[in-house]
Amino acid sequence: MKGNFNRSVMDYYAGKRKMPTTHMGMYYLLDKALTDARAYMEQDNPPYQQKHAEFAAMLRGEIPFLVNAYAQMDIECILRLAKKHGFRPVFCGAFAIEQCAEQIMDAGYYAAVGEFTYLFNYVNYNTNLKRLVELYRKGLRLCLATGGEEGYPPAYDQLMWSAVMLRQAGASAQEVLDMMTIQTARALGVDRLVGSIREGKQADLMICAGNPAESYRNHVCATIVAGRISYRKDGETACF
Repeated sequence: MKGNFNRSVMDYYAGKRKMPTTHMGMYYLLDKALTDARAYMEQDNPPYQQKHAEFAAMLRGEIPFLVNAYAQMDIECILRLAKKHGFRPVFCGAFAIEQCAEQIMDAGYYAAVGEFTYLFNYVNYNTNLKRLVELYRKGLRLCLATGGEEGYPPAYDQLMWSAVMLRQAGASAQEVLDMMTIQTARALGVDRLVGSIREGKQADLMICAGNPAESYRNHVCATIVAGRISYRKDGETACF
């Protein structure tokens, strides 16, 4: 399940003069949707309703709730709703995550940080990247990801520039790679299938001519999806 709980939602509906235009309005609508879904779940053989069924899957823990929540108030609202309804949020963007780090660590939730280059959101929200690295080492479950839905540069470049910025903030290359791979798989609940190279896991691999977390100057030699080569750089044979 994917959703937005941030300023952009309020700005969009304010232009249409419709609810929600405040944090209270967003909280109320999401709370109501979850309450209605819980009531739907408790019925015996209810008629199928897609909206309720999708929220019900989230409430049962079958899928996580990937929610764009940037500011401290955004994150705190989702934390309260998660505690009330029992769903599993993954905080995306989460530029103010350090201000709620203790609550998130106590609950065992994940935060998918990234897209630091887009509109310099990490500057606008006063994100301290060095502090994020420190919190990661203390147990904050961080992964590095991008939706690739907005802004420039495109998704892959956003991800790699974010990796470079975390390296400059003190994260090791291995820590950054873990954030991009196994940590992200754990956040999505699919780490038994992907996220690391292990016997029995699906062979989804990107082979580079250098560590992508060490240098942005490396290039992709090949990509392998489910054990089959889906891309191979012309003339590149040193990787095999």
